[in-house]
Amino acid sequence: MAPHPTNQDWRCIAEQASKETDPAQLATLVTKLCRALEHEREQKREFRSQEAQTESSPNAPQQNAE
Repeated sequence: MAPHPTNQDWRCIAEQASKETDPAQLATLVTKLCRALEHEREQKREFRSQEAQTESSPNAPQQNAE
């Protein structure tokens, strides 16, 4: 799933926040940062869930450990 076009990468938001001097703008950036991190966490959680379902599926190809 591609990120929403208005969502900025959390690293970019964190960098902006590290340079922000206006408290109100900093608070806005921190809120955006929290949302971006939560979005990334949800994507990783969904990916791991899908990966686990694929691995536990009886029709999934078996990998030989040599």
